[in-house]
Amino acid sequence: MSDISKYHNNFNELLCLSQKYKLDLFIPDIKEEISRIKDEQLYLVVLGQFKRGKSTLINALIGDDILPAAVLPLTSSVTLIKYGKDKIIKVSFEDDNSLIIPDSELHSFITEAGNPSNEKKVKIVEIFYPSEFLKDGIVLIDTPGIGSMFLHNTKSTESFIPKIDAALFVLSVDPPVTETEFKFYEEVRNYADKFIFVMNKIDLVKQNELKEILSYTENIFLNSNHNKNLNLNLNLFSVSAKSALEAKLRQDSPMLVSSRISELENGIKDSIKTEKYFILQNSLQKKLDRFASRLSFSLELELSALRTPINIFEEKIKKFNYEMDMILIEKKSELYSFNGKVTDLISWLDDEIREFNKVQSILIYDSVAVYIMSLQNPSKPALPNLAKDYLASKLSSDFEVWRLKFESSLYDKYLDIIRASTSNINGIIKKLSDISSGLFDISSPLLLEEITFETPSKFIYRIKDEPLFLEIDLLKILPYLLPQSMLVKLVLSKMKKEVEEKTMVNSGSISGFYRMSISEAALKFKYEIDAKIDQIIFYINSVITSALKNKNQNEESIAPRLNEISSDLASINSLKLIKQTESSRSLS
Repeated sequence: MSDISKYHNNFNELLCLSQKYKLDLFIPDIKEEISRIKDEQLYLVVLGQFKRGKSTLINALIGDDILPAAVLPLTSSVTLIKYGKDKIIKVSFEDDNSLIIPDSELHSFITEAGNPSNEKKVKIVEIFYPSEFLKDGIVLIDTPGIGSMFLHNTKSTESFIPKIDAALFVLSVDPPVTETEFKFYEEVRNYADKFIFVMNKIDLVKQNELKEILSYTENIFLNSNHNKNLNLNLNLFSVSAKSALEAKLRQDSPMLVSSRISELENGIKDSIKTEKYFILQNSLQKKLDRFASRLSFSLELELSALRTPINIFEEKIKKFNYEMDMILIEKKSELYSFNGKVTDLISWLDDEIREFNKVQSILIYDSVAVYIMSLQNPSKPALPNLAKDYLASKLSSDFEVWRLKFESSLYDKYLDIIRASTSNINGIIKKLSDISSGLFDISSPLLLEEITFETPSKFIYRIKDEPLFLEIDLLKILPYLLPQSMLVKLVLSKMKKEVEEKTMVNSGSISGFYRMSISEAALKFKYEIDAKIDQIIFYINSVITSALKNKNQNEESIAPRLNEISSDLASINSLKLIKQTESSRSLS
C-alpha cells in the first residue's frame, strides 16, 4: 500500500464534513480526488501552443495513431488517455450522458472540423488503451483549453486546470520559444509540481542549429522569475514525434533511435514515474489545503455568527453587503476599461487594414503590369487567362504574407489586454477573500483560485478563394479582334479594376473576421469574469445565510452546535497541517 493511500481517509473526512454542513459545491471535486487516490492515477498534461505537435507526441508515446492531428485547434473537450486491457473510447457530455464510440468517430468529437464550437457539448473524452507507457497509473491528458485555447472554450477546461499533477511542455524548433509561450509557462507552473520540456520537430533543423536552439531555450526558462537563483537543471528533451510515431508503426529501429523518443520516455520514467508518489503527495496536499480552507471558512463563519450578538452580526452583514457593492462597482469599472481597450484594438485593426488595402492594391497592380509586359508574344486567347492566374497567385501570396505578420501582432496586443485585465480581476478576487475574512474575524484565509485567462490559440483566417474573372466579352471576342498592344492595354485596364475589387473583398473579409473573433473572445472573457465573481459572492452569501439561520436557534441548541463546529474545525486544521516527509523532497 503506497503512502498516498493515507490521503484517502483525509479526503473522505472532508467529504463527510461537506455533506454534513450541506456544502454541495465542494462534493463533486472531492469525490473525484477520492477516486483518483484509489486508482493511484497521476495526471500528466501535455501543454503547448497550436501546431507544436502535441497530439503527434502523445501518439508517439502510446505507440499508435490514436489522436487525430487536427488542421485546426481541437475543441475545448478534455481528452484523457488511460490504461485499459482493451481499446475503448468513451465520450461524456455536459448533460452527464455518455457514449462509447469507434475509432473512426473520434475526430467527430474532439476536432474543430468534426465538432465546430463544441456544438455536441462534449465535456470530456476518455481513451482506454493497452500501452505499457500508461500501465503505472500515468494518465496522459490533451487539454486544448490550457495549451491551445480556442474562442469557444468551455468551463470544463478551466475547472480541470487545478487537477493536473505534472506537465510535458511541448515546444518546437519553428520557432523555439515565443514570448506568448514563456508567459503561458509562468501562468500555469503553479498548477503542476513537475515540468518536462520537449523540443519537437528536430528533423527540421541541422545538429548545430539544434544545439543553439536548446541552449537558447534553457537560458530562457532557467532565468525565469520562478527558477532563477534555484540552481536547477532544466528537464529538456529533443525529439521528432512524427518520426517516432512512424518508426513505432513500421517497427523501424534505426528511425526510432534517430527520433530520440526513447530518451524522453526514459526521462519521464526517471523523473515522473519513479517520483510518482512524491508528486502525487505534493499535489494532493495542495488540493487538501484548498478544500480544507474553504471548509474552515464556512465553519468559522458560522462559529463567529453563533458567538456574536445578533445585532452586531447583522451590522457586519450590512458592511459586507456594502463592500460587495463596492466590489461590483470595481468589477464594472474594470470591464468598462477592458471594453475601451478592445474598442481601441479594433480601431487599430481597421486602420491597419485600410492602409494595407490602399498600398497593396497599387503594388499588386504594378506587379501584374510588369508581369504582363514581360510576356514574350503570348497568344491573344491566352493573355487574359495568364493575367488572371498571375493575379490570383499574387493576391493570395501577398495577402498571406502580410496577414501572418499582422495576425501575430493583433494576437499579442489582445493577449496584453487580457493579461492586464486578468491581473486586475485577480486583485479584486483577493480583496473579496480579505474583506470576508476580516469582517467576520476568520483566522484561516479563504483560498480562492485565481482566474486563468482563456484566449484563442490564434485568430485563424483563410484567404477567400473565389474565382477571379474578367468580363465574358473580353474573353470570348476581343482577343481575336484587337491588335496585341491594344489587347495588353485593355487587359491591364480591366485588371486594375479587378485588383481593386479583389483587394477590397479580401481586406473586408479579413477585417470582418478579426473584428468578430476579438468581439467573441472579449464577450466570453467578460462573461467568465462576471460568472466567477458572482459565483464567489454567491458562495460567501450562502455561508452567511446558513450561519444567520443557525444563529436564530435557541440558546440551548447553540452550545452543542458551538462544540460540534469547534471539534470539526480542529479536525480540518489537523488535515491542513499534514506534511508527508516524502513530499518535502525538492521537485524541480
